[in-house]
Amino acid sequence: MAEPAIRATPGIDIDAVLGWTRALGIPAVAPIELARLGDGKSNLTYLLTDEVGSRWVLRRPPLGKLLPSAHDVAREYRILSSLVDTPVPIARPIALREPDGRIDAPLALMEHVPGLVIDKDAALGGVDLKRRHAIGISLARTLATVHAVDLAAVGLDDLGSHKPYAARQLKRWRRQFEDSKTRDLPLFEEIAGRLEKAAPEQREVTLVHGDYHLLNVSPIPTTARCAPSSTGSSPP
Repeated sequence: MAEPAIRATPGIDIDAVLGWTRALGIPAVAPIELARLGDGKSNLTYLLTDEVGSRWVLRRPPLGKLLPSAHDVAREYRILSSLVDTPVPIARPIALREPDGRIDAPLALMEHVPGLVIDKDAALGGVDLKRRHAIGISLARTLATVHAVDLAAVGLDDLGSHKPYAARQLKRWRRQFEDSKTRDLPLFEEIAGRLEKAAPEQREVTLVHGDYHLLNVSPIPTTARCAPSSTGSSPP
């Protein structure tokens, strides 16, 4: 469920968004309103509703200072656009707006797909055990579908480095920790060192979702199929 609609949203100029949708040929009828969808913090997701009830989804990076390469909405938009004609269930991307004088970050506009946002215990009230089981199975199947994408066929083979992923990811996490830490944690160094020594040999290159869990998918009510949200996808 979305939070109550609001007419002013930090980090988003609603008038600029309305002008953008009109320039795209989208017949949004003013006034438009934004309401937070879900409880995600990686990227901010909003339900955009116009005066006649038409709906879209709008995403932007979080407010404040960001770590390099984190919360890359433009990169996510490229990935989603490349997955449109694949078996991966996604919300269809519509357009990307680059930062300008009115909006300080990229905005991604996507179609609205009705689904269930399970981000709080209360959201489970109407989900019986049978459907919970179906959602769990769908989570695994959907992730397998993401992994099965032919990167060359969809134009994503240049998305990231083909060097060993585990080693690169551990190096990134270490750098991000150093850039954002508030105190020294000797246990972090110990764990990081053990992980680096135990990193497995890379045998293939595939697409993975960088933060795949129940809060980052939307079970579709009629089928219990899970569609990944675009909160983040890691490079191959």
